[in-house]
Amino acid sequence: MLVLGGSGFIGSHLVQVLKEHNAVSVFERRRIGAKEQAGVQYIYGDFEQEDLLRKSLVGIDTVIHLISTTVPKTADADPVFDLNSNLMNTIRLLKILPETRVRKLIYFSSGGTVYGEPKTALVKEDHSREPIGSYGIVKCAIEDYIRFYASKNYFEYLIIRPSNPYGPGQISYGLQGVIPIIFDAIINDKVFQLWGGGSQVRDYIYIADLIEAVQKLIDAACTGAYNVGSGQGHDVNQLVKAVEQQMGKALQTKVVETDHNAIERFVLSIDKIGKDTGWSPQTALEDGLRKYHQWLMQRLEESES
Repeated sequence: MLVLGGSGFIGSHLVQVLKEHNAVSVFERRRIGAKEQAGVQYIYGDFEQEDLLRKSLVGIDTVIHLISTTVPKTADADPVFDLNSNLMNTIRLLKILPETRVRKLIYFSSGGTVYGEPKTALVKEDHSREPIGSYGIVKCAIEDYIRFYASKNYFEYLIIRPSNPYGPGQISYGLQGVIPIIFDAIINDKVFQLWGGGSQVRDYIYIADLIEAVQKLIDAACTGAYNVGSGQGHDVNQLVKAVEQQMGKALQTKVVETDHNAIERFVLSIDKIGKDTGWSPQTALEDGLRKYHQWLMQRLEESES
């Protein structure tokens, strides 16, 4: 297996599980502070380096594509960069695959951005895709190009649409991931911006549950698109209260006006993956927050020692 982007938050957790029963290679740009895992081959380079990518694919039967150079905010700020670095580079990969022994491509898309404004309380995989930002538009385009190349019988594909993963290994940089941002604010006495008063509802999944879901999908040889989430929605105010209880400390907040394009409520349906694999999330939000808090405190202690 070749994992593109295998040193990131999701990728590192996935590689840790996959390497137990598979020969795993990672294609990744060098990350400051990233650690290599024992028994895994690491190939360092940029996604746009076609020759290096082609060499990395020699002898590989499955590719897992996690590379993304943007988050929703940065994608909207520079759609040209989003298009070139994500869509165009993925198309180059798809053009190479027929020359290789790759028989399956697993792509991590986005459960939270490809569908757009939800028309149902729980969003299923056959919901219309009407993204409202560059990030989701590019994710949809990548999905469509994967289907296009797969239709020529070059390979099978599996598209994973995760909700909002969180857990150990996730660091806040102020751009994405409300849970680490809340923890960072309360630990460092920062003011947390409460967009729209904190009423926005989202679906949060603990990282170990997400990785187990991916493993189940691989083991069951599933193809097509699958949502992976908790199946439950929580608003930001609930997150703040839960983190405050974990920390035993109040969070400083400032209510700011929300973006007029912001979606108020979005929760994924996980019926399809449950039916096809028997998977269901095992970690309640409170338990996941506790585990993440413990990891953060351990990391803080190690950095101070």
